[in-house]
Amino acid sequence: MQTHRCDSLLLIIFCCLAALPGLAVYPNAPITDITLYADVQATNLYRLTNGVYRHDFWAPGPASPAKPHWLAARIHSKHDRITVTLDAPDAGSISSIGDSSFNSYRIEVSDNSTDGRDGTWQPVVTNAANPFVAMGHVIPFAGRSWVKIVFTGANSWPNTGLEELHLYDSSLEADDSWYVIGDSITYYGYSWVGRGGLVGDMPVACYYPGQVHARDARYTPAMYAVGFPGSASSGLWNGGWRDGVFDSFPCARYVCLAFGMNDCWQMAGTNEYMQCVQSMIDRIKQHGQVPILFRTIQPTDSPEHDRRVQQFNQALAALEAKNHLTPGPDYYAAFTNAGGKFSADGVHPNSAGVQAMHACWAQTMLSNVYSGAWVGSLRISNATARVVAKRGGQWQISAQADVACVAGTVTNVMLDARALGAGTVPMNGAGATRSATFTTKKMRVPYGEYIVIAVSADNGDRSSVTLPTPIPEG
Repeated sequence: MQTHRCDSLLLIIFCCLAALPGLAVYPNAPITDITLYADVQATNLYRLTNGVYRHDFWAPGPASPAKPHWLAARIHSKHDRITVTLDAPDAGSISSIGDSSFNSYRIEVSDNSTDGRDGTWQPVVTNAANPFVAMGHVIPFAGRSWVKIVFTGANSWPNTGLEELHLYDSSLEADDSWYVIGDSITYYGYSWVGRGGLVGDMPVACYYPGQVHARDARYTPAMYAVGFPGSASSGLWNGGWRDGVFDSFPCARYVCLAFGMNDCWQMAGTNEYMQCVQSMIDRIKQHGQVPILFRTIQPTDSPEHDRRVQQFNQALAALEAKNHLTPGPDYYAAFTNAGGKFSADGVHPNSAGVQAMHACWAQTMLSNVYSGAWVGSLRISNATARVVAKRGGQWQISAQADVACVAGTVTNVMLDARALGAGTVPMNGAGATRSATFTTKKMRVPYGEYIVIAVSADNGDRSSVTLPTPIPEG
C-alpha cells in the first residue's frame, strides 16, 4: 500500500459563493481534500493532481483481469454524488479514440477501507471496452468515503495509467461539464495533453476550464474531447463510431460540435452538412444534453477554402436559429487577421491559436450560458423560498419560480431539496409561475443546497437555477 496526501490551498467554498439567484449553470466544486493510495508507483501519485499534463503521468504498468492495478482516493469531506474524470497519458502515438490507457476498468466505493486495499467495496461502474482517452462518471457517494479505480487492461498502449484524476462534488447537479466532438482541430486543440506534438506544452490555465475560472472563480468546468483527424461530419455520423461517441458521455451537460473544416473540402455544398449536424443535434437532445455549435476558424491556406468556410458557418447559424440553440463561439471572427496563430499548414492552430480558441470559447459561454442567458429553450428566474409555518420541530417551506420557454411547453418542473431531507419535490402551477411546499427539520442550510430544475416537453431541454436560503419566518 502506498499513499499521497493532497490538500489544495486554492480550495474555493462554492456552497457560499456559487449559488446566487439567477445562475444558469450550477458550478462544479473540485474535491481537493483527498489522500491517494495505490498498489504501486507511490512516488508518482502526486502527478495525478499537480495540473501538469504533458509527459507527467502515473503509469503502474500492464494490467489484466487476473493481475489488475488500482488507484484509490480517500475523500475526507461528505458528498451525495461525485464526478470522477479520467485523462489518459500522452505517449506520442495515442489517438483520441481506440488507444486508451484505461481500456478496461471498474470504479468501486467503500465506507470502511483504511488503505484502499482492505474493506468492503461496491462496484458502481464497469467499463470493459473503453476506447476514449478521456472519460467521466457521475457516481452515488452518500455514506461513502472512498473511491477506487481498478484497472484491468489497456488497449494498444503498453501500460495502464492516468495523466490526471479530477473529482467534483455533484451532490445537487453536474451541470458544468463540456464534451467536444470534432476533427483534427479538436484532436490537437482540445485534448488536455496536446496530442501529436503539433500544439506543444501549454499551461492548464490556457485551456477552457482555466480560462473560465480566471474570468469567474465560481466555476471550474469539467472538459472531455474526442477528435477524428481528417473526418467530416458525415464520416462520423455515417461511420462505426457514431453510437459510441454520442452515447458514452452522459456525464456531460453540454455537447459541443466542432466540425466544418473537412466538410468544406469534402462536400459539394452545405445540404449534407446541415443534415448531418441536425441529426447530431437531435441525438444530443434525446439524451437531455445541450448542443453547442462551434464556428470553424478562418483558414489561411487558400482564399477559396476561406470562402467555403464562411458558407458552412452560415449554415451553422441557420441551425442555431432553427433549433433555438445558445450561440457558440465564433472562431472565424476570432481568427480574422490572426497572424502567428497557425501552424505551417495554414489550417491547424499552433499553441497560441489554441489558447485563443479556448479564450474565445470561455468568453462566449460566460456571456451566453453562465450569465443566466437562455440555455436551449428554457429560462428560470425569480426563484424564492420562505418559511411559512413551524409544526412539531419541522419547518414548512414554500418555494416559487418563474419558468419561461421559447419553444414548446414546460413540464416536469422539480425542486431538488435532498439536502433538506425532502427529496425531489414537484413544482405545480399554471402559466409561468410554479410553486411547491415541503417540510424539513433542517433550518441552517447554506446557499446552494437546493435548486429548481425545469424540462421542456417539446425537445428535452433543461435549465436550472439555485434558490436562496430560506429565511426564518414567512
